[in-house]
Amino acid sequence: MHFFHHQIVVLLQAIWIFGDDETWSTAIQTTSSQPIDLVTVALHELGHSLGLRHSNVPGAIMNAFYSGSQRFLGTDDILGITQLYPKDRSITGSDIICDSNNYSYSINDLTANDIVNWTVSSNFQINNSTNSSVNVSAINVNNTTGWIEANINGIVVRKDIEIGIVSYHFDNANLTGNSSICGSQYYTYNISGFNHPCVTSVNWSVSPNLTIVSQNATSITVTNNPFNDQYAGLITANLPNSSFVIEKGVWVGVPSNDGLTIQKIGSYDLAVGQWTKLKANYIPLLYPANDPLNVTFEWQIPYSAIRNYPDTAYKDVRPNNSGQLNIGVRAVCDCGNGEWKYRMFNVSGGNGNGGGVLTPVGGN
Repeated sequence: MHFFHHQIVVLLQAIWIFGDDETWSTAIQTTSSQPIDLVTVALHELGHSLGLRHSNVPGAIMNAFYSGSQRFLGTDDILGITQLYPKDRSITGSDIICDSNNYSYSINDLTANDIVNWTVSSNFQINNSTNSSVNVSAINVNNTTGWIEANINGIVVRKDIEIGIVSYHFDNANLTGNSSICGSQYYTYNISGFNHPCVTSVNWSVSPNLTIVSQNATSITVTNNPFNDQYAGLITANLPNSSFVIEKGVWVGVPSNDGLTIQKIGSYDLAVGQWTKLKANYIPLLYPANDPLNVTFEWQIPYSAIRNYPDTAYKDVRPNNSGQLNIGVRAVCDCGNGEWKYRMFNVSGGNGNGGGVLTPVGGN
């Protein structure tokens, strides 16, 4: 059999000397007498250079005794060469740990000559170990990574382990469900793009204009709170023992007119025969997770000519008569129409056409 050292061997330089007291030939030789087959002897010495020792198997190139040409590797030669290279070994055990309990990791396919030394990163501790296995526990479950290394006869095998929930798991996490919550209907929202063995529960919370109907580790069902008319809503999934939060902004019910105003804009007064622009402003309480405001506006503008804009927040108005003009606007959303908000304008003066300057009652 072959004998070789269980250590890393690096061939830096080799010098082969073929003595001139032998008669060398490159022709096939069938006996151990002269001439000697140069190719067979060169292969034998190459094996020594790689780290192989003599074989006791007849017919092997690495056999200690020359008996003629041997141009092909024998089975024992091949076995010896394969054993020169480190095995593709790995550490088996959990890729993710969620607590400070004891976890076991091991190396398979060790030979009797293999010696293993175990080491761990600073966030692990070794509880006990054998040549083929190690028991470790996390010092702190701090949502980061650690590692275990097995040094096998100078060859280091490493396994990276997640301790808790590492942030990249949240890259695609979101809450799926309707963007609007209308009336007293129930709406269910599910955590999507995220699944982790350490998450067995979720702390759910909602904004004051929502009520939780039911909840579990992956979903929540909500409805609107009839005693709160706030338009923007928020649903939050908070993972216990971590700072990771998944949020979804929703629109709840129909917009209140409390945040709705009518503004007169432009560089000139609104009078008979003149056009000027009005703008509806709606400024509800918003959360960072809310989508852009999803309302349009409906207007009531009597006794006037009107010009429309693609953005329904704007209207051009030309009053037909002097006097007072009561203009109304309301917000319209997926859930229906909000309440009207009115603003009175005085149309005074005139230029003979019955109208005059329009001035907001109560000032700008």
